[in-house]
Amino acid sequence: MRKGFLDSAIFQQELKATKLFLFFYFLLYLFIDVIFAQIVDLFDGGQWTWIESSLLVSECLLQVALLIAAYVLLKKGKPRLIKYVFLISYIVFSTLSDMIIYYQLDETLNRGGIIELFFILFSPIFVNRRFYWFACSACLAKYLYMGMIFQTTEVLIPLGIIIVLTVISYILLMRFITYVDAIGSSYSSQLEAVVKGAVASLELKDRYTKGHSDRVAAYSVIIAKELQKFSQHELNIFYYSCLLHDVGKVQIPDHILCKEGPLTKEEYEIIQTHPAIGADTMESIEGLVMNFEVIRYHHERWDGQGYPEGLVRDETPLLARITSIADAFDAMTSIRSYRHALPPEEAYRRIVEQSGKQFDPALVHVFQRCFPKIIEHYQTCNPHFPETI
Repeated sequence: MRKGFLDSAIFQQELKATKLFLFFYFLLYLFIDVIFAQIVDLFDGGQWTWIESSLLVSECLLQVALLIAAYVLLKKGKPRLIKYVFLISYIVFSTLSDMIIYYQLDETLNRGGIIELFFILFSPIFVNRRFYWFACSACLAKYLYMGMIFQTTEVLIPLGIIIVLTVISYILLMRFITYVDAIGSSYSSQLEAVVKGAVASLELKDRYTKGHSDRVAAYSVIIAKELQKFSQHELNIFYYSCLLHDVGKVQIPDHILCKEGPLTKEEYEIIQTHPAIGADTMESIEGLVMNFEVIRYHHERWDGQGYPEGLVRDETPLLARITSIADAFDAMTSIRSYRHALPPEEAYRRIVEQSGKQFDPALVHVFQRCFPKIIEHYQTCNPHFPETI
């Protein structure tokens, strides 16, 4: 599914947070975990053992590898993975190195504490509950594990500090999430108002399409849910796209759109321009980009005989193929200026007959499975339905 305006904004914020995370991570590692720690050791008159030297070299190599991994993931557009890669790598390495130093050199279990606290305190900036709990749990698990392995109470101090900072971070995280949810709710409300306003304008232009967009959107979401491939957020965006699937008809002259009787070849060619017109209009409005492919391609056919581009089979985007079935079902079961509405059973039969021709055969099977739910919605929109069959 194409990223919408809100998805793009979230992605950009994730990218900025990741870059800020990388900057402070390497800054802390360089000046606190390496330079400061080694200066303190020298002033204390300590001499590096081969174990400490080997661990330092290994840690430097690890940081170089992490920097390369971060660069690759940023290039691939996957900034969300970076924080997990860094956290897992650091926790594993610091656990092993702390255990080696504690066992071989009889030192305290306090190595790498600043970086671990950084992970906990910085986690709320990603506004991600999963990463917050993962970071806090990983840091706590490290010291609990070492405490059990070495049967020592030295881990109680770092554990206490981590627990306190975990609580502080949780408060910050919840405040951030509250703000983000409020912004998202406001955006969705405004977007829905704009979309329904555009649909209302179309319905004023063509009285026969009144309610058509709502029903097509509802039928499409029922089919999409049956696939179990989409999140609720994606289904919401899909719903808005379906509401706008015929928005390009606003540009079609009234005498063609509302003509009672068959269209001429020239008139039909004009009607065929509405998907491209609608998609171009939505694509140019940043806040309404959504998955505009639904608007552009909902009249394509499985056999390649559709319009506007004559796409064949799965060249047509999945959501557009879903909308095509829902659109056809509602068009057949609605009154038009040139014919009466067909019974839903007849519309069902015709859609099944067109499996592998007009419609994606796999989606026709999905349509058949969820047809009872579609009928239930149809009955809600047509309260006299039981009396007409």
